[in-house]
Amino acid sequence: MPYFLCDEPIQLSKNFFLRGAELKHLRLSRKIRKGEKIEVQDPEKKRFLCLVTEVQNAFIILSPIEALSLEKEWPPWFQIYIPPLKEKALDFIFQKATELNGAEIHLYPCQNSQALPNGQKLQSRLERWSKICLEACKQSGRSSPPKIIPHPSFDHALEQAKNQGGELFCFHPQGSMLGKNLGWEDNFSEKGKGISLFIGPEGGFTEKELCLFPNPPYQLPFPILRAETAALACLTLFQFFLASKMEPKKS
Repeated sequence: MPYFLCDEPIQLSKNFFLRGAELKHLRLSRKIRKGEKIEVQDPEKKRFLCLVTEVQNAFIILSPIEALSLEKEWPPWFQIYIPPLKEKALDFIFQKATELNGAEIHLYPCQNSQALPNGQKLQSRLERWSKICLEACKQSGRSSPPKIIPHPSFDHALEQAKNQGGELFCFHPQGSMLGKNLGWEDNFSEKGKGISLFIGPEGGFTEKELCLFPNPPYQLPFPILRAETAALACLTLFQFFLASKMEPKKS
């Protein structure tokens, strides 16, 4: 069930107000009415079932009924590195990578990609992408959205991924076939530093860029994919590989 956000801690038996964007969504999109029940999450990531006791143009009053025990949620281990793509393709990645529990979404320019915007234009894009991730987070029930991290260059992004100390994979149509038994799952634990998945641009990585990766590239067990499809296919496959080795913990 989708939830809504409150900007103050929620206490049982203490009514509170919702205003701003969440109020607009509930009144205009959901057509919320007095007597309905909704889920609300506070800044401490505690979620409550709440009763709508009053609906006004400027606010909604909610009464917390019970604290909710959240479903089991995988810790977000995976960082996706993607080049700048067309606007709709990027929007799709941000939304679906959030639903698939990506930890971080990194944007980096490379030889065969377009450049990232800079200055105020980049800031406006980051705000828009953050909003997309937050809405996907609320819709899917995830507690918090992924981080969005832009990089000035391919080298900068690769260096950061290496410095994290976790596993790093890149994908290329002429790489080795990706299989389940890659070895990292057997030794991976919750103390691990994450897995970085590098997706190339529509034109692919150059030979020079491929030589900079610490490990040879892999190819996915599919025909050649668009970059946005490859990013989500990688995230899904690696989540599945890890799920076969570990049990999720309670949130």
